[in-house]
Amino acid sequence: MSYSVKISSDLLYCDLEAVEKMTLIALKLFADSNNECFPSVSKLSEVVGASKSTVQRKLKSLEEKGYIEIVKRKNAYNGNTSNLYILHEVISSAASEQKESLDHAPTKAQSQDLYSSYKSTSSNSTKFRTKSQEQYSMKFLEKHFDYLELIEKNPEDKTYIDSIISYIHDELNKPKNDKKEKLLSLDGSDILYVIHKYKEAAYKREIKAPKRYVIKLLYEAKNQRIFDIRPQSVNPYKTKFHNFKERDSDYDYDALIEEFGGVF
Repeated sequence: MSYSVKISSDLLYCDLEAVEKMTLIALKLFADSNNECFPSVSKLSEVVGASKSTVQRKLKSLEEKGYIEIVKRKNAYNGNTSNLYILHEVISSAASEQKESLDHAPTKAQSQDLYSSYKSTSSNSTKFRTKSQEQYSMKFLEKHFDYLELIEKNPEDKTYIDSIISYIHDELNKPKNDKKEKLLSLDGSDILYVIHKYKEAAYKREIKAPKRYVIKLLYEAKNQRIFDIRPQSVNPYKTKFHNFKERDSDYDYDALIEEFGGVF
């Protein structure tokens, strides 16, 4: 059987090692118009030309890096079947090279990354969730984060704010998420903090998968903000060398030398 797939420059120049890249290309071979597919590990192994265990490791690595989302599936008899793979857009720093702005702010294209990433993935993730399973609505979250006031005070960040609240909405409504309290403890200031950190990283070209990067920031935001504003104590013994002559001592070294026969 012959296969064909159109490879974009973003995929060609993405920062992946060879087998990871081949695994991602193999998934694109099977993906439908919604960027979803469910090939077996055996079939992927055949296409990639690597062992099943290697392919499984690369799939896990691709998910950790934000390139794909893996959804476990069950068959009609509640047994395991092939996973569903949702492909996220590939962000390539080499393919999207742009001039740096003078004020150290992200370019217009970079400022849209969050929203573009959300639009390309949210429809896929919500497909597996019915209204009855939605515990936290967007209306609840907008009230929780004082959305109108947040937008009024930060109109230039509206795109960021909308995308981040949408990410929080998806995370809170995942069936298996034991870290919901971390997200519910956030407030508007935490969202602005995440936006600030995202802009810093975008300026330095450090972001490959915007959605995954922001979600990680959200879970760490509360503690990280406290750490960032807390004055860091300095241990003088780590910043300056103190030799024995600088320290007071009650020992009579001459007496010790005499006692031990000059072995020192």
